[in-house]
Amino acid sequence: MADGILVERIAVESGGEKMVITLNRPERVNALTESVLQGLHAALDEAERDEAVRVIVLRGAGPKGFCSGLDRADMARLADEGRRMDIFTGPFGIYPTAKRIDAFPKPVISLVHGHCIAAGGQLASAADLIIAAEGAKIVEPEMRMGGFNDESWAMRLGRILGPVRAKRYVLLAEPISGREAYELGLVSLVVPDEELWATGDRLADQIAGYLPHVVSKTLALIDRGSGKSD
Repeated sequence: MADGILVERIAVESGGEKMVITLNRPERVNALTESVLQGLHAALDEAERDEAVRVIVLRGAGPKGFCSGLDRADMARLADEGRRMDIFTGPFGIYPTAKRIDAFPKPVISLVHGHCIAAGGQLASAADLIIAAEGAKIVEPEMRMGGFNDESWAMRLGRILGPVRAKRYVLLAEPISGREAYELGLVSLVVPDEELWATGDRLADQIAGYLPHVVSKTLALIDRGSGKSD
């Protein structure tokens, strides 16, 4: 996979010790299709194989947002093919994709701006470092839309927010700003919108300067102690 080449609407840039993976469907606010998720797996395969890559940055293209969730048209296509659950639990479904990011052997930074909805939140929250723009709007509308959350995502929300806040977040589908998400503990850092990508690049360069085996072992110990990877 060469730098900058789109693989199923995924843009990949690899420079030295940092790989930037961009969801690249800005006209659909980077909505996720089965093929987009397959392309994301291909990019992660590349990052895992390349020993020079020490840190991954995951972001969304365009001004409207990080990711608007699952693409409803693609979900309808899969339903017509008798594969309705594949977008959730199939080999390239959102659940195994988020779990792969969660357990990735190299640190992953997600950069959240604009709309971050449902499955987009699952991808972003699976990263080791989640940086949100102040103007981000994080929403979990699955109940309202007749969907459901997988077990690990629902349990993670409960651990981070506590059961009272998690139930409010899921049942009422209220948008949470980047600032509010930071105060609730949903994201690691919050920065002004215009500083998001530069902050991500700067912190990725900082983390890339650490010894890889120390980083991976330390993150694994934190995850084990917190139950993040349950």
